[in-house]
Order: sequence, then structure tokens, then C-alpha cells
Amino acid sequence: MSGVLNLVATLTSKYESSFEPGTFRHRSRDLTTRPPRPDTSLEL
Repeated sequence: MSGVLNLVATLTSKYESSFEPGTFRHRSRDLTTRPPRPDTSLEL
């Protein structure tokens, strides 16, 4: 049974390491700190 647990732990760590920690948080923070673009759809 320990072999199965080792396999699960290995796959989990590989899956988690494929994502950089905080990637989504940094991306959303960039969106909030960027100045809002003027809404040109209202201008005719």
C-alpha cells in the first residue's frame, strides 16, 4: 500500500510544481492596479 501512497505523492507534487505559486494572484493584482481604460464605445 505504501507504493500507492508514494505514487500519489509524486504525482501530486509534479502537478503542483507545474504551476508557479501566486501566478493567479499576481495576474489579478496587475489587473486591479492598471489604470482603467477610457470607454471608447460611448464616443460616436
